[in-house]
Amino acid sequence: MNRSKFQQFLTLLLVLSLSAIFIALGQWQWNRAQAMKKPLVIDQKIYPLRDLVQVSGALPGNSVNHFVTATGHYLSEFRARNQIDSKEKLTEVSGAIFSVDNCSCAILVARSVWGEKLPDQSTSITLTGKLLPSQSDNRAPGGDGEISRLDSALLVSQSPLPLMPGFIAVTGEVSNGAEISAARIDFPFAKPRVAGFYWQHLSYVAIWWLMAVLVLGLPLYTRRIRKSESGE
Repeated sequence: MNRSKFQQFLTLLLVLSLSAIFIALGQWQWNRAQAMKKPLVIDQKIYPLRDLVQVSGALPGNSVNHFVTATGHYLSEFRARNQIDSKEKLTEVSGAIFSVDNCSCAILVARSVWGEKLPDQSTSITLTGKLLPSQSDNRAPGGDGEISRLDSALLVSQSPLPLMPGFIAVTGEVSNGAEISAARIDFPFAKPRVAGFYWQHLSYVAIWWLMAVLVLGLPLYTRRIRKSESGE
């Protein structure tokens, strides 16, 4: 292979590589746009909490919005004001630290409407509920006996046990085979977290794929210019 053909080969390889990168970036942006429009599908199966969540680290994204169950007992209670339920109604919520059996760990739960009696610490409870990510925005100022948002990071110093990430929006409790009645909060399921806006992602798709077309067409354009200048 002479030098001229070798250079042409390298140019072709570079063009194809850049085009593949731009096409892949466009596809990635397209997938993000579609993720924003994808309907939320909820798995109705109830999973043991420890099957989905580790004691330390972040809450796995694929565990969010699953229904979970855990057995243990309550340690302490906190008021969480201005919580928004699935009907967009503001409610005061009873948040509590729940010690999980055979785990040496605990998790924050949104148990009920504030004012419902919290079971004694000696009472063994099996609860079920929605596993949701910790809230990042404050809903209230907080204060003594209160938390500004449902976020286990706010309670690290007040929990005798390591706290698992996220929180459980309780939908039911059972003790000694008997259902514990309480006014529950129907928390909305968490929406997929995709940064940006739908049309913004689509505009980037167009830009990346246009770049791929331009890169592919550049050698042909350059060749035509050279021919024109040489008078061929």
